[in-house]
Amino acid sequence: MFKTKPKYIAVLEPNPRVGFKAYVEEIPEIRAEGNKISEIYESLLSQISTKLKKDKKQIHLITSVRVTI
Repeated sequence: MFKTKPKYIAVLEPNPRVGFKAYVEEIPEIRAEGNKISEIYESLLSQISTKLKKDKKQIHLITSVRVTI
């Protein structure tokens, strides 16, 4: 039987002081910040994995960059 991975959305917002601030839309208490999106992604993925007690490979994290125009 085919199982789909739970999907989560990482929202990244530009921030002049730190590069980006990010949070997971479905679990807003999971947050990260930094200049490199790859490092932010890894931090958020690790936090989700720890919180849900699941292997990182079982989690599908989608990134969304939001800007104000």
